[in-house]
Amino acid sequence: MNPSHPSYDCLKETERLLYRLRSKPMKICWGMKDWCFDGVFLQHWRKRFPEASISEFPNAGLYILEERIPNVDAPLIPPNDQFPWC
Repeated sequence: MNPSHPSYDCLKETERLLYRLRSKPMKICWGMKDWCFDGVFLQHWRKRFPEASISEFPNAGLYILEERIPNVDAPLIPPNDQFPWC
C-alpha cells in the first residue's frame, strides 16, 4: 500500500498503536489460505506479539470464524470463564 491509498493514514496509525496490545492476553487464529494476509504477515504478528497463543488453519482464508474448518473440534473462541480477565 502506498501513501496515496485512502486507508493509508488510518492503517499507519493503527500499526503505530499496536504496541499497546502487547501486554494483553491474545489468541490469534490465522487462515493460511488468505490471499492478502498470508504467512509473511503472520510472521510479523509472531514478532509483534511473542506471548500470543497462535493457531494456524491451513484450509481457512480471511473469514476464519465464519468458515467450516475440517478437523477442528474445539471452538476457536473459548468461553468467557477461560479468559484471565474474567
